[in-house]
Amino acid sequence: MKKIFILILLFTCSYITAQSSEADFLLLQKDYIWNADGSSEMHCRQVVRYNTRVAFNRLYGETFIVYNPLHQQLKINEAYTLQADGNKVTTPPNAFNEALPRFAADAPAHIHLREMIVTHTGLELGATAYLDYTLHTAAGYLPELDKSIPLREESPVNEYRITVTVPDAKKLNYQLHGAKENPKITRKNGNTRYEWTFKNLPASSRELYQPNDNRNIPHLIFSAWPSQKEALQWLAKQMNTGDMKEIQAVFGKIPVKENDAADPIYRLTNAYRYLTDNIAATPVPPEYAGYRFREASQALKHACGTPGEKAALLLAIAKDLGFDARPVAVYPSFIDGATGSLHSIADIAVAVTSGDDEYIISPVQYSGRCLSISRPNWRYIPMTGNTDEIITRKCIRMVMFMDMVADPQQIKTTGYSQTTTVDCASADETPTEDREKHTPGSLTVTGGDEYFSLTLPEAPGGANSWALTYLSPQRNTALEIPYPLVETYSYTIWSQADFELINRVMTVDKKNNLGRVSIHIEKYALNYYKVTRSLNLRKSVIAPSEYAAFIDLMSVWRNPVHRTVMFK
Repeated sequence: MKKIFILILLFTCSYITAQSSEADFLLLQKDYIWNADGSSEMHCRQVVRYNTRVAFNRLYGETFIVYNPLHQQLKINEAYTLQADGNKVTTPPNAFNEALPRFAADAPAHIHLREMIVTHTGLELGATAYLDYTLHTAAGYLPELDKSIPLREESPVNEYRITVTVPDAKKLNYQLHGAKENPKITRKNGNTRYEWTFKNLPASSRELYQPNDNRNIPHLIFSAWPSQKEALQWLAKQMNTGDMKEIQAVFGKIPVKENDAADPIYRLTNAYRYLTDNIAATPVPPEYAGYRFREASQALKHACGTPGEKAALLLAIAKDLGFDARPVAVYPSFIDGATGSLHSIADIAVAVTSGDDEYIISPVQYSGRCLSISRPNWRYIPMTGNTDEIITRKCIRMVMFMDMVADPQQIKTTGYSQTTTVDCASADETPTEDREKHTPGSLTVTGGDEYFSLTLPEAPGGANSWALTYLSPQRNTALEIPYPLVETYSYTIWSQADFELINRVMTVDKKNNLGRVSIHIEKYALNYYKVTRSLNLRKSVIAPSEYAAFIDLMSVWRNPVHRTVMFK
């Protein structure tokens, strides 16, 4: 019986090893044709083999095709399943159903959009589903041929074939990020055809905390725009104000404090908060509206708008208050700009100049920090005027000074914390304590009859508040933390004569190519201690080769022993 169990176990393990992926894309093919009259075709073919029940119950049991029926026509060329025994199951008519795309659910201006849901039938272990469709786009809907295609799926891809055909009169600009494959270029009948073939692409990584701009994923980016500048200028022209009186009528009624009524910065901040709190953001990708936007006053009237429409509204408000403001395209870090791609834009923000400072603010979510500081790993390209990239090399510096007087009931405190933005070059400068800022407070100790403990307070937004709940010993992809950071804490602790701090005196100082962490617990006199803690992280994207150094720093910083004081 034992031998039989072992054989079954070995067979199961070998099966799991053989079927290491939920499914396999045997073929992904995408063909893009741009016609001389401005119309276009996109032909897609996918062949998926199912290795597990999860693959057809949760991952690939359906295919979703979003399109705009006012300007596009969808044609299903072929849809069927070959079961494991070779039996062919043709997808029936009732397996094709249209719905409103989820991202357009709260967007009245886009309720005409459709999502074709193709339900694959006859699925079982070892089955292979085939789907082939064509999407025709009428002339004038899309301004140019323009795509950014990620070259990863949740499951491996045996072969990924992409072709792009344009008239000889057009120049195709392209960029291949994270992969090396030169296109095969052929010319025929007045057209130029580019073909890329990628073999044996692995599944996308499931590691946590990967960069939000998807730099870990290979991409093929191509467009027929002459340049990025011309593409952005065209997009900026689609951002129209509309009826400025309607905008002034609403934002002119926002309550302001009497002392701040004449302060343009305060009024802009007030209007910015009102816009993000009261005008809903509808996440409709610009490509499904032909890269065009409603007028800003219409977004205000309907209390909702796409990021581009809300950016136009914020732009109008800022200019009305007398600020020099311009729209900004937010690109992933890996986009080099040579392709001039609009499809690659992840967000549209607004740059506002005040004195010598320029702030980039998001119209979607209120933030007290410039986007180039709170989201430093993106590219910020102005769409009008001087289109040079906006680069801000800043760090967040958090400082806390605190005096503590401890007794068994509570710990009385005086002190303050401060969060500022500083140039990375000056982030190491030791901040000067301002005694006039100290305010009284108290902290509760925990413990029993003899021993008491206190977790040292920290500034909100520090490294220990980041949701890095699990850091694996090793890593294969880059890791992203919220922002470059310098944290400094200084605690002076006085204890009553019968209430002694029992932490041992220690000095921990660890420095590597990624940053530095230092912790000091010093005893100056009887019942008088000083605890200082500092962390310096100058990079917010940690390469795999730097991950071990990051773990070394964070293991010291997050250690509860270094964050807790004990009393007896």
